[in-house]
This record gives sequence, structure tokens and C-alpha cells, in this order.
Amino acid sequence: MKRIVAVILLVMSLTLLAKEVKVKSGLTHLSYSSTLEKVIEKNISINYDTDKDMFCFYFESFDMCDPVDFECDSVTIDSLRTIIKKYKEWNKQASTEQVEIQKEIASLIVNDTYFKYGDSWHSSSLRVIFFEFRSLSKDKHALRISSDVKSTSNQFIDGELISILTWKEVIALENAIQPSELAKYKAEALKKVNIEDTFK
Repeated sequence: MKRIVAVILLVMSLTLLAKEVKVKSGLTHLSYSSTLEKVIEKNISINYDTDKDMFCFYFESFDMCDPVDFECDSVTIDSLRTIIKKYKEWNKQASTEQVEIQKEIASLIVNDTYFKYGDSWHSSSLRVIFFEFRSLSKDKHALRISSDVKSTSNQFIDGELISILTWKEVIALENAIQPSELAKYKAEALKKVNIEDTFK
């Protein structure tokens, strides 16, 4: 019985990642663990799913749920660019006025959320990401990203992603999701998949 369950979970995990091509790596963020009360630098990578025509943002996490995958269509990514624009406006204002604030910018509902717990991938019933402007000092202000995840197949498996992006990391993410860059990623991914499909 255990072997059958293991096979099913393996098939599910492969299905979740089917037809995905990694198109961007090298992005970073600070992942926070509320249990350990520590932060550690982790990676962000972007995959393109050629079947769904969606970009998948993988956040490595300091939590048990690692990584967390947010799947976004072009409309959702447009909203993300708007959120980053607002963060940049507030960053300039707060630095100019030499004030420290903590205020939510917006929340975003993504198309799908998946996360890895142990050796298994899970679909999450929760798909909301919260974006908060958070001052670290009067001259340094971060973008806090948080999202709860909860397995659709096991009510006892849940967790959270808490991510901190400094100015440099926000700009790197912004540059990575420009329309011209996304078009390039998509073309590269489709080319790779088409080449692989010729090997039958």
C-alpha cells in the first residue's frame, strides 16, 4: 500500500512540473522562518509552462514548505509590476522625508500555487500573496512578500512563505519580468520543447 501511495505521489509531482522550462535564475530574496526567527538568503527562479502558457515563480523557503511555486499569467504579472512601481514610489517618498513606515501595498491572487513538503508536491487551496512596504531604517526600505499555503489533499500539511526583498532585489525582479524579457523567455522555452519533441 505504501508503495502504491509513493508511486501516486511521484506521478503527481511529475505532472505538476510537466512541460516547465527554467528560464531565469540568479534572483535572490531573504526568507524568514517564524519558528526559528531567522532570515537566510534564498533563490528565486522563473520557469515557463508551455502547456499552461504561464510563468512559474519558485521561491526557495526557510520553512518546511520549500520551494513555493506561484503560477502567473500575463495579467497577474502586470499587477505585480504595478505593485513594484508603488513600492518604488513609496521608497522614494520615505527616504526623502526620512520616515519609517509599515503599510500594505496590495494583495494578489495568483492562478495556482504549489509547494513541496518533504519529497512530495502539493497543490495549495490558498492562492493569495500579500505585499507590504516595510522600513528597515529611514534610508532603507524593503518589500515584504507573504503567503500561506495549505494542501488540497492533506488538511494537516500547511505552511507559510515570508520573503523580504531589499531595493536591489526588487529591481532585479522588476527587470526580470519586463514584457520584453518575458517574451524572450517564452521563445527560448518553446524552442527547447520543440527540439525535445523531435526526439521520438
